[in-house]
Amino acid sequence: MKTKWYELKGYQSLITKVDKFDSSALNQLYDNSCRMCNESNSNVSVATASPDVWFDDVVELIIENVSYISKNNNFQFIIYDKPNLKFVEYSCEFKEFQSIDDMKDFIQEKGQLSLFVLFSIVKYVNLDTLSVSWGVRYKEVLDNQQIRDNKIEYLIKQ
Repeated sequence: MKTKWYELKGYQSLITKVDKFDSSALNQLYDNSCRMCNESNSNVSVATASPDVWFDDVVELIIENVSYISKNNNFQFIIYDKPNLKFVEYSCEFKEFQSIDDMKDFIQEKGQLSLFVLFSIVKYVNLDTLSVSWGVRYKEVLDNQQIRDNKIEYLIKQ
């Protein structure tokens, strides 16, 4: 008889927990950002900046505010819900910011109030106007009780 634990035996997780003592999540984010950066350089008017240029500027922000890094734009959590395992699928959303400060504020706020999963960060440079923007692929995983508790804690800190 195959149990739920046997079914997980060959499961390959697509998410990595962010931890300041383990760089594997940061390595995954760097790889994802490089991959996304390379995909969009076919357009002459908008270029992407290599993560080698800016990645150090966001490492501390990621460690402090991001819960997980996903290997793919789509991922799933396996949740133990007595006595069963639930597979919950998610797809990342995309949001663009006109400054690094706006992007940092967004990540900090979402990271404080929810389980925040990040797939990639891309820095865009418009070659016509020389303006910079930032693209973030993320998913905010919401649990109503957790959101309520986090909002209360967040407001108390203010």
